[in-house]
Amino acid sequence: MQRRGPSFTERELSAWVKDAERGSKTRPSNSWTEIRYPFATQHLLRERYAHHSSGGVRVERLLEDADSFAADVARRHVKRPGTRMVTAAINSVDWLEGVAQMPINQHLRLVGQVVWTGTSSLLVVVEAHVTSDPSSHTWQSFGSGQFWEIAIDASSAQPVNVPPVIPDTSAERQLFSEAAEIRNLQKARRQQSETKTSDASASSQPLHTMAWAHAQDQNAHGSIYGGHTLLHSFAAAQACAQLHAGSTPVLPIKLVDAAFMQPHQIGTLVRYTAQVSNASVQGANIYTWSHEAWPRTTAADSRPFSRMHWVFKQNTAA
Repeated sequence: MQRRGPSFTERELSAWVKDAERGSKTRPSNSWTEIRYPFATQHLLRERYAHHSSGGVRVERLLEDADSFAADVARRHVKRPGTRMVTAAINSVDWLEGVAQMPINQHLRLVGQVVWTGTSSLLVVVEAHVTSDPSSHTWQSFGSGQFWEIAIDASSAQPVNVPPVIPDTSAERQLFSEAAEIRNLQKARRQQSETKTSDASASSQPLHTMAWAHAQDQNAHGSIYGGHTLLHSFAAAQACAQLHAGSTPVLPIKLVDAAFMQPHQIGTLVRYTAQVSNASVQGANIYTWSHEAWPRTTAADSRPFSRMHWVFKQNTAA
């Protein structure tokens, strides 16, 4: 993988640190960066991301990367030493189908930038692009996803103020104006997620998978990072969708939303639950939850640590 972005001088970085401390405004383009996957030329990289049967890209691997990538983009905007980023929620990742079906011998890239800021929160838009010839500078877009990041002080573990963002383009201005409404909707969903552990309209029995929380998967805070939870939640959702569909292969369409209520700690046994809801010929809605199966010491441990809503469809062309 190759990360690319603007190169900055030490004077520019020092000035941005001072601006961030004063709460100065900055533009979305300042946080712009990309990460490239040259599958066509790197055999080992292609093997790591290739799907075992479809020949496309393993979506869960790219989602795992996208979570860390969004945090990196947010850090480029904040430019404040001692600040860490935590993914609080995700909305409308609609590039899953395109990524799942792209030929693995092409080049893929993720592009991201901050398009909205609150007091301590940032909205990072991450797009997925593909091309057969990166030297042509012509990339086909698969869509975008919205990652909500919270800036946390590394010493106090408390939220810190972030510099406001000034939108540049008409698309950024539209996202900026819509972000407050999206944020309110996300807060409402989070409140529901904290108490909801199953779906009343479920049309299948829940599927449970288990995974240990290992130290290799920890973030800078010493707990399991969101991308790892995304990976396991997607795997559970995909398995649930496939068992429900029968012999016809399924394709992921979209991650509608994801909420991370609390982090999983190292050394715990995590239970991932997936269940089909409102299935039709157009697709199936799959909900996933994660809980700590061991150890459980209090009644509060029964509350979900994360909740996600996925959409899959049958791949009749396979």
